[in-house]
Amino acid sequence: MIDYLSSFFYSGSLVAGSKYVSRWSDAAFAPIVGGLPIGIIGSFFLDTEQAKRRYYAGFLYSSMILATCVFVMYMISLLFPGISMDTISVIGLAFWGVISWLTIFFMVVRKS
Repeated sequence: MIDYLSSFFYSGSLVAGSKYVSRWSDAAFAPIVGGLPIGIIGSFFLDTEQAKRRYYAGFLYSSMILATCVFVMYMISLLFPGISMDTISVIGLAFWGVISWLTIFFMVVRKS
């Protein structure tokens, strides 16, 4: 149980840190605190080296898909400024989740 609480604490700290940075600095710096570190730190909570390797295999695909989704979301926001960023973010998050799950399932899980 303590493993889950410490994971929750670290993840929450990164999200809160991201909000803090965006409030006291330019919001463009907030992803440095709240973005990738959660994924990298997550590997420290896995038990075996094999689990960590598989984690990073999935993380690699998920991160590439995330970068693509963020790029597309940003471009949509520039091309269609009338669409709310919250709407674009929700659609992008759903798309990222579905495509990431399918990619990891077919590229990592089924290959092993």
